[in-house]
Amino acid sequence: MKIIIDPYRGGNDTGKNINGQYEKNILLNISNYMKDSFSKKGIETELIRTNDVSLTDDERNSIINEIKNNNDIIIQNRISEDGEFNIIYPLRNSDKLASLISNNLEAQDITVDNYYQRRLPTATMLDYYSVIRNTNPNETIIIEYLDATDYEKAIDIIVDSIASYINPTNIYTVKKGDTLYSIASKYNVTVDEIKKLNNISTNNLSIGMKLSIPIKEESEDLEKEISYTVVKGDTLYSIANKYNVTIDEIKKLNNLTSNNLSIGMKLNIPIKEELQDVIAYTVVKGDTLYSIANKYNVTVDEIKKLNNLSTNNLSIGMKLNIPANGESEAIITYTVVKGDTLYSIANKYNVTVDEIKKLNNLTTNNLSINQILKIPR
Repeated sequence: MKIIIDPYRGGNDTGKNINGQYEKNILLNISNYMKDSFSKKGIETELIRTNDVSLTDDERNSIINEIKNNNDIIIQNRISEDGEFNIIYPLRNSDKLASLISNNLEAQDITVDNYYQRRLPTATMLDYYSVIRNTNPNETIIIEYLDATDYEKAIDIIVDSIASYINPTNIYTVKKGDTLYSIASKYNVTVDEIKKLNNISTNNLSIGMKLSIPIKEESEDLEKEISYTVVKGDTLYSIANKYNVTIDEIKKLNNLTSNNLSIGMKLNIPIKEELQDVIAYTVVKGDTLYSIANKYNVTVDEIKKLNNLSTNNLSIGMKLNIPANGESEAIITYTVVKGDTLYSIANKYNVTVDEIKKLNNLTTNNLSINQILKIPR
């Protein structure tokens, strides 16, 4: 796997003049700094342009497609045109990488205004940006920087985020009695994998020593989990049978050493592929099972069955798992902020005002701050 970096603009496409520097040159500096940061981590990186040349979108995409493998990550660096720090990711990908970068930037006091997908107005099944649209199936992201004069901190965080994304690790502190074998067994990895990742040549450990532990990718049929509350009459066998998993899978996920259960006990249940499409919902004032079922286009019985409910009673703050149905996967939620209008929100997500109103059963254009809207994707 390698990282392909595209410094936007170049040549005749100079972009804005920012503090005496053309945008094209700032983007090349940003991309070179990013390339060097990845290289220091031992991650192979290639730049689409290394000097001041003019490239059309088609030429950029052609270069990328010539050098890429399908598992490479592609980054296009841009300067924001609307005064916002944005991350745009493909319709074909989840938001896992974009949200990871965003969360890590926010944790270091760098505000990310949006991470989102944008559709082509004339063909809404396609991505708006050419570099994303024409590099399928790769994970391609666009980073739009707000302050191009002070980018080093942001780049360092972005590089660290992507490095952890492609090579995730746990950090483990060695305790008394630990051995490489016991630690490897705990995390389901090999001793050699730990030694290689930490550049260790012997099996000797010292108390307090920090070890990076490679994280194994989850198996395809156990990618997600739901919460289950034990009720009278439950056994590990009956619960495992209900969710089509094994007793050992439940015990391992919940660190159980026996088969004993107690009423009210919370269990995490691994969900197999055919049951994994659920969304989490927190009950708010005024909710009923009927209103929630209607909101997500499912039945009351489906919600009750998935959450092991024997009555229709709900309490504020109660967590529910809602079976997802195609439609719910095709929307995102948006919280209205000061200054928002239906037109500005529709324009932001490249949809129409009527589409938002229809999806949210709105009869007027009036909005209130903190109002939750469903936006068609």
